[in-house]
Amino acid sequence: MFEEIFYSGAGVIIVILLVVYLFIFFGFIVMYVIRGIALSTIARRMGKELPWLAWIPYARTYLHGDLAGSITLKKKTITQPGIWLIVLPLVGGIIFMIWYFVFIFSTVMSLAWNPDFVVNPYSPPTGMIITMIFSLVLMVIGMVVYQGVFYVLKMLVNNKIFGQFTTSNMAIAHSVLAIFVPMYETICLFVMRNKEFLPATPSISSKMPSVTPWVSPEISSGMPSVNSNEYQVSPEVPSSHPSTASHESPVSPEVPKKTSSTSGTDWL
Repeated sequence: MFEEIFYSGAGVIIVILLVVYLFIFFGFIVMYVIRGIALSTIARRMGKELPWLAWIPYARTYLHGDLAGSITLKKKTITQPGIWLIVLPLVGGIIFMIWYFVFIFSTVMSLAWNPDFVVNPYSPPTGMIITMIFSLVLMVIGMVVYQGVFYVLKMLVNNKIFGQFTTSNMAIAHSVLAIFVPMYETICLFVMRNKEFLPATPSISSKMPSVTPWVSPEISSGMPSVNSNEYQVSPEVPSSHPSTASHESPVSPEVPKKTSSTSGTDWL
């Protein structure tokens, strides 16, 4: 009897379903372990106090957001993205349950208050159909808004984490792929866990070497600042008479005024 059931079509379907469920279960266990190793390694390298949170459900979600630190947008800063990664799904689940009970209640009440349906049960319940359509439209809008907010936050968190191991363009690409490709986020974290942290990009002013030209202490008070180190001023001050000046000595930056021999007034 059991052999007949096993070799029948129903038995084959049951065996296929069991194999699929076992494959999904072992795949979930493997990905859970890989994600735990990745998050705990990155948290330990970043100096987090509790890297073992990577092995606890929900706590690992908080640790994932905490690895990104504060996320600064245009005018707002998300200081605790890990908490928001936990709160948003809980709030979304509560709102969905409320909507579900309201939908059932409104459907039943629309059937009870429909006189045509009470008299003739085969007549189309217009009020119930309108209520169902309105409720479904609200549900779809709410789910789209929730999914948009949640996945944008998750993409910002991943971009902040991946940006510490790779370039900004590659971090954005990995963050987008992690949203649309299953298990991509876990594999990417596992691959990057032991990579070196990229240093912060220095500013342009820090790349320019500082130039400190040499200036003679005797004429530094009356001489304007020199912006290039290609020229240096000789420490010897030339004589006031132009004929006695040596051709090899540099030109003095300050030319003395000439006076008349009789009146003492300035010529220039």
